[in-house]
Amino acid sequence: MLEKIDVAKQSIKNIVIGQDQVVDLLFTALLANGHILLESYPGLGKTKLAKSFAKSLCQNKNIPLSEALEN
Repeated sequence: MLEKIDVAKQSIKNIVIGQDQVVDLLFTALLANGHILLESYPGLGKTKLAKSFAKSLCQNKNIPLSEALEN
C-alpha cells in the first residue's frame, strides 16, 4: 500500500513543482480521515494541486484506503 501511495505522491509532485510538503500533508490528512483547506496567494497552484490529487486517487483505485483508515 505504501508503494502505491508513494507513486501517487510522486506523480503529483511532478505536476505541482515546489509543493512537496503540501503534497505530503495532503496524504497525511487523507489517511488520518481529516479535512484539507488549501490557503495561499493567488496563482500558486492550489486548484492544480487539488485536481492532480483527485485524479491521482481516481487512477490509483487499488489503494486500500479503508484498510488504512481502520488502523
